[in-house]
Amino acid sequence: MTAQSRQRTPNPHLGAYYGIVASAFASLVLLLAMAEQLGWSDGAVARLMILLPLLLYLAIAVAARTLDVEDFFTSGRRVPQVYNAFLLAAITVGGTGFFAYTGAVFFLGFDALAIGLGWTCGLLLSGVLFVPYLRRAGAYTLPAFLGQRFRSHEIRLAASALQVVPTALLLAAEINIAATVAAIFLPASYWVSVLLIVVLVARREFSAACAP
Repeated sequence: MTAQSRQRTPNPHLGAYYGIVASAFASLVLLLAMAEQLGWSDGAVARLMILLPLLLYLAIAVAARTLDVEDFFTSGRRVPQVYNAFLLAAITVGGTGFFAYTGAVFFLGFDALAIGLGWTCGLLLSGVLFVPYLRRAGAYTLPAFLGQRFRSHEIRLAASALQVVPTALLLAAEINIAATVAAIFLPASYWVSVLLIVVLVARREFSAACAP
């Protein structure tokens, strides 16, 4: 049976929430810049610049924990499209895009433009070809939509299996980049940083999916 999406009134406080988070981050940057001018060591400033936003992110995840599937995947469908667009753009770039794409541009020059064009065209095509139908069907993922569309559990499993390898490779790249940065700025080895990042990500996911 096809799930129907429930249209809800957008959260009127989203702008204020995002403004508070953005203001907190900007204030942190200014405070750490002032602390550096007052004589704080570069190592201490770098550690706080990594740890404090991470703690804020984990606090938001714990405060927003839920057992409702729709709230977990789509924030109860109360987030306007513009904020979802910002989120998709940030996820598409991510740590891999930030480091890998800049490195590709540095080494390949103009030829690396194809990577950015591929990302941009991929977002545009997904917004035209898939996202409207996913939202209309009430599906949270492309495999779920295909399973509903063709009424086939096998197609859903096949689509999910096809996403495992690229998703695993992307996740490994993100963890590698995050661990490398953490090992540079924090007093921890690379493998300790990998373990810490995996634990934090798992903790965040379980916290978001658990009721108070």
